[in-house]
Amino acid sequence: MKYFKSLTAVFLAAVIALSFAACKAKPDNNENPSDEPSTVVVTDKNGEAVTDKDGNPVTEKAEGNKKKANVSEKESSIAEESTKKKNKEEEKTTEKETTTQPVSKVKNPNTPTDFKASKITETSLTLSWKSVTCDYYELEYMHLPDGDWEVIDDKLDATQIEISGLTSFTKYAFRLRAIIKHKAGNSESAWVETTAKTKEQDITREIEISIQLPARNNEEDKLVLYIEEDGKKREKILSKKVTFDGSVIKFKTKEKYKGTVTLTAKLVNVDTVKKIKTDKDKCFIDISQIGMDILIGDDD
Repeated sequence: MKYFKSLTAVFLAAVIALSFAACKAKPDNNENPSDEPSTVVVTDKNGEAVTDKDGNPVTEKAEGNKKKANVSEKESSIAEESTKKKNKEEEKTTEKETTTQPVSKVKNPNTPTDFKASKITETSLTLSWKSVTCDYYELEYMHLPDGDWEVIDDKLDATQIEISGLTSFTKYAFRLRAIIKHKAGNSESAWVETTAKTKEQDITREIEISIQLPARNNEEDKLVLYIEEDGKKREKILSKKVTFDGSVIKFKTKEKYKGTVTLTAKLVNVDTVKKIKTDKDKCFIDISQIGMDILIGDDD
């Protein structure tokens, strides 16, 4: 009996030993049973196989899930960098095209028409014209015959304007153009011009006359002045022997004259005659040059 128990114990020990060996020898489903590491196909971030230039799948030695994740992250990073680079190149190309694209010039506005003066008085008048498509108008004026252009309004947004403060019995020139504003610079139409003469003063007054004599070696001559009031006979108001010493002769008429009068000056020896009209109470006659120049002076 004692011997039987010993055999039984030996038998059970052998069974347990064999079972333990069998369990240790069975491979784990999560481990590679081969000592040699297997290869895996390389995939991109979308799970698609990466191929070489011949179209064959690219493989590498498997080193666990961590290795595969690293490969996928690396490829994703490379793809993102490539996309960023491509986007930057496209932005540079677009920017270059925008910079080099020529700026289109805005068409010049049409020239205003029917530009004229009306309602003319001694010291004022009204200018008007037909409207054109523009942002505003630029208006200038000039005394004739030898004045300079001066600005009346350089941003006028109307099609008529009253001009006041003018000198009576004086001729003026006016010019107008249309303006369109844009980023490339203003576009202007051609100038259009008109002229107008203000009315004379209808006043009764004595006239003060100044005469500038020439300075020519103290030569002598006879100066004769005539005055003619509109609708009346011309009369002699001065007959005087003068010396050409460059001096100025001044005198005032004894009679009063109304409205516009005509003055005629004559140097007998030179035989030069000049006529002028004036509505002022003062005038200036310059005969300092060879021949005779007669100018109307402004009121003080």
